[in-house]
Amino acid sequence: MSGMQLPVAAFLILAPAFACAGSQLRAPQRDAVLASWRALTPETVEARKLEALPQGLVFERIDVSEQIRSASFGHTTTLLVPPGGKQFYVEYGRSTNRPGGFFGPFPVAAK
Repeated sequence: MSGMQLPVAAFLILAPAFACAGSQLRAPQRDAVLASWRALTPETVEARKLEALPQGLVFERIDVSEQIRSASFGHTTTLLVPPGGKQFYVEYGRSTNRPGGFFGPFPVAAK
């Protein structure tokens, strides 16, 4: 390895931190996204499965994973909010009994 090159693994680990370093959502926007998320049922979310996220968007990530005793049984849940905060996507991480996936978009309800 020469110069300042990062190994691919280091890039994959650090990239989300750099992408989220400058939060663009203000507290009221974040609260509206969270309220809209809490209003959804699992059936509503899973009915909007995506093959992939839209290209070219940078998302702010909000971790809404439920705290459980064993990480091996649950999946992570992250809300992905594009600029403007008018809609969001849901990312379910992989778990021991389900593959991960992307769902959405879902509108952010006005307060």
